[in-house]
Amino acid sequence: MLGTSMAMWLGSCGSFLAFGTLIYIVAHGRGLISKILATPGLVLLGEISFSIYLIHQILLSKYRQNAQMLSHLPDGFAFAIYMVIVLLAAYLIWFFVEMPGRRLMLGFVNGYGGAARKPWQPSNLVSKGKPLFAVLGLVCTFSFLNLTAVKATQGAASKLTPISLTEAESMTSASMKDYLGINFQNAFTVRGLDFKCKREGLYVYVTWQIISTQDVVFNNAVHLIDQAGIILSQADYKQSPEVRNLDLGSAWVDTIFIPNNKIMKETTSLALGIYDDAKALLVVDRGPSDWGGAG
Repeated sequence: MLGTSMAMWLGSCGSFLAFGTLIYIVAHGRGLISKILATPGLVLLGEISFSIYLIHQILLSKYRQNAQMLSHLPDGFAFAIYMVIVLLAAYLIWFFVEMPGRRLMLGFVNGYGGAARKPWQPSNLVSKGKPLFAVLGLVCTFSFLNLTAVKATQGAASKLTPISLTEAESMTSASMKDYLGINFQNAFTVRGLDFKCKREGLYVYVTWQIISTQDVVFNNAVHLIDQAGIILSQADYKQSPEVRNLDLGSAWVDTIFIPNNKIMKETTSLALGIYDDAKALLVVDRGPSDWGGAG
C-alpha cells in the first residue's frame, strides 16, 4: 500500500515538473517547442479554437444526419471532409464575428479611460484574400457533397437495381422467409428482405416484384415503430419512375438507409407500406400490419 502511494506521489511530481517546464519554455519563447508552436498554422489554429468549439457539435450533428452521403467513401476521407468544413467555417466565424467583436469591446474599454490596446492580428492570417479562399473552399466542399449525395441516394429513390427472384430469395434469411410473397393490393409483392448494420446506420434491402400495370409513381413508407405500433421515425422514399416501364413479373431491389440518429432505443419493428400522392395506402393481404391493414 505504501509502495503504491509512493509511486502515485512520484508520478504526480513528475507530471507537475514536466508540465511546469513546458509552461516555462513556452512563456519565454525559447526552444524548439516554442518555435513549432509559433508557426503561422498553429497560431491560427489557436486563434480559431473557440470558433471550432462553437461550431463542431452543430456540424457533427449534420454529419451524422447525412451519413448516407458519405457511406460509400472511406471512413478516413469522410472524416477529412468533416474536418475541412469545421476548420473553414471556424475561420470565417473568427474573421467576421470574433475579430470585429474584439475590436468593439476594446473600443469600449479605451473609450472609458482604459489603457490603449490593440487586438493582436497576425497580418498574414487575416489578409482580405484569406476569407475569400475559405468561402470558395466551403462552396467547393459542399458542391462535392451534393454530387456525392446524388450518387449515394440512387439506390431506392431514383435508380432501379434489377434482381432475379432466385437471388432475391437467397438474400433473405430464414427468419424473414415468412414475409416473402406479401401482396400490396395486387400491385406489388415482396420477394426479398435483408438487413445490414453498419457504423453509420442500418441498411435495408427490399426486393419488390411488379404484378400489375402501374399508371402512377408510388411512394414507399419505411417506418421504425415501437412495441405499441407508434411511429418513432421514418425514411420514406419515392419509387423510381422506371417502375411504370417494367414488364409484369419484373423484380428489383431498393436500398434504404436509416441513419443512427433515427434509430431510437424503443424501436422494435420496421414497417413497410406503399402509398400514392394522395396518401392512399395499398392494403396488404397478410401478416402483422397497422394503418388499417396497409403496412
